[in-house]
Parts: sequence; structure tokens; C-alpha cells
Amino acid sequence: MGYIGPVSSVWMWRPSQATISEQWKTLVTEFESGAEQRRSKWETSRVTFKYQFERGALTTDEVQDIWRFYMRQRGAYGTFLAPAYGNIMTRLSATYLGSFQIIVDQTQDFTSNPASHWNKFYVEDSNGSYGFFTVGSVVNATTITVSAISIGSFGIGAWVCPAIMGRFSEDTYNIDFMMAMLTTVGLGITECHS
Repeated sequence: MGYIGPVSSVWMWRPSQATISEQWKTLVTEFESGAEQRRSKWETSRVTFKYQFERGALTTDEVQDIWRFYMRQRGAYGTFLAPAYGNIMTRLSATYLGSFQIIVDQTQDFTSNPASHWNKFYVEDSNGSYGFFTVGSVVNATTITVSAISIGSFGIGAWVCPAIMGRFSEDTYNIDFMMAMLTTVGLGITECHS
């Protein structure tokens, strides 16, 4: 029997590069006089990620795992947790398990607002262990209260970044070109609003 790797409900492959974009939906009506009328269709913007991998960074088994993950999601249909990675990553500085508070280098992107992009976050340590957590509150510029039982298994220096509930941006990918796509144009993930 061939390789059968993990199939998870969260994105678990760290890209070499992650691009984060904001998308708005504005309806623009242009009149014959040249005047415009604009109306915002969305109350908040939608975040999209583009994950790219360096050539040779993924094994054939990992590409197959990504394909299985895509197939399990049924293309753009299924939702999953996806880390932002990119330039908004910070480091875990300390944890206080009694009050479920963590200290990070900076909290500027995090919020407890359930309508926000950044009300969840992802933690990954040097051993490859990872977890997703919900922000209970942002106490100050470096302290977050966590709505979880414990994040004590992650040590100081672990990577922390916001995470979204997302879906694949495209409904059509091809297994034969998956490696080429991941290392050139990248794989798109779009935020899902509830």
C-alpha cells in the first residue's frame, strides 16, 4: 500500500512565503455626467492568503497530503483554520496558565471581536507542534487572554500569528500540476464570513 499521510481539518504546511491581501466589495455607478455613486456591499473586508513554497521545500508525500486535504475540503466548499504567517507573525514571550494569559512581542493585529479577521491565532514551536486558539481579550500591547484550557505546551519563542476560518479560493486544481502551482503562483485561501 502507498503512503497515507495525515488528513487534518486545519492547514498544517508552513509556506516559504505568505501574501496577505484585503478585499472590499464596492458597487460603483457611473453617471453620464462623469459623477460616481459608490456603495459598500460588505460591512468588513475579506482577507485572502497566497501560500507559496520554495522549490524543493515540499516532498512528494507532502504534496500528496495537500492534495488529499484539498479533496477532503471538496475544493472551495469546505472550511478550515488557516494561519496568516507572513509579516504579521510574532513570538511567544511568556505564558501564565492560571489566568490563561500569554505575552507576545506585540498584539496590534489581535482582537476579541468575533466579526474581526484576527480573533483567532496560531502557535507553532520549533518541534513542529501547533495549535489554534481564540482571543478572549487583548489586555495591552503585549498581553492576550486566551479562551482555552491551556497553551502550556508551547515554550517561549514559539511563533504566533493570526488565523482565519478559510476555504480554498479555487474549485479546480490538478494533481499533475500541484507541485508546479505551489512553487510558482501559489495556493489561494479566502476568509469565510459567518
